Amino acid sequence: ENDIKICEITRKAVGDDYRLMLDSTWSYDYPAALRVGKAAEALGFYWYEDPYKDGGVSINGNQVLSQNLDTPILVGEHVRNLETSVDMLTNGASFFSRADPDYDGGITGCHKLVASSEGLGIDCEVHACGPAMRQLMAASRNSNFYEVNLVHPKCKNPWSLPIYNEQYSDQLDCIDENGNVKVSDQPGLGVKYDWEYIEKNKLNTIILN
Repeated sequence: ENDIKICEITRKAVGDDYRLMLDSTWSYDYPAALRVGKAAEALGFYWYEDPYKDGGVSINGNQVLSQNLDTPILVGEHVRNLETSVDMLTNGASFFSRADPDYDGGITGCHKLVASSEGLGIDCEVHACGPAMRQLMAASRNSNFYEVNLVHPKCKNPWSLPIYNEQYSDQLDCIDENGNVKVSDQPGLGVKYDWEYIEKNKLNTIILN
């Protein structure tokens, strides 16, 4: 009930022409997932992400839920390899794929998922924020939304640590007046590390032979 109220308040605040997505972060069993999904559907939400609790990667469970909702389901934040992600897509359990360079085999692994999704006519949305995420999204024709996650006007993004020495940021002010973020054209990921900050704040050092 609280989640539904939040959806209603948010829609009222931004208006009907603003794209909203609901990330449920693995919260519901099927009856609750259907109830919240129907509410998001009535409010015109663009997608309904990871509705099921306990990981939520059951192909059957998401198939059944999809068959009873018009709002597209996005499942994939906890799907960790290309084959399983493609299985979700081809079985109608998810209508977007989710790629994260930190979790899904680096940029190369993510490009495989991007290309596989494009071949199926499906968008691949990049999870979370960071230099690698920006480069991946900029190189993907079927990716649309850069996720500046865990932000609030009164709370800085804990995901965005000050480890870069060129004022790279994933705080709210990284978004320009047109809703875009910049992507560096410098070599590699386009950022340089602030080694002085890293050395000052390190907790441990592990050397792998």
